Amino acid sequence: MKVDLHKNEDGTVILTGDATVHYVERLYEQLKDLLQDAPDHLIIDLGKMQSIDLAGAQVLIAFKRSVAPTTVSLRGCSESVYLRLERTGLLAPILGEPYNG
Repeated sequence: MKVDLHKNEDGTVILTGDATVHYVERLYEQLKDLLQDAPDHLIIDLGKMQSIDLAGAQVLIAFKRSVAPTTVSLRGCSESVYLRLERTGLLAPILGEPYNG
């Protein structure tokens, strides 16, 4: 399933689908489009993502680091995504340390 995102009523960005190598270009472009409103703080919820691979994780880390002065908070995580990030050692760079789900 392709990766997709939408904003809910409080402005939180909800990511759904698969952040995998097949969809990382689409993911990065969609994330960049969010910055057109020039928010000071952006919250991205990963709770509805079905899967992520190393390429998807790298896009999230690169995006989070490249958007200064906008701060990005990544929160929420499905069990499968959490386990994948934990196994790759990328849980802390993406969700922060310690992770409080």
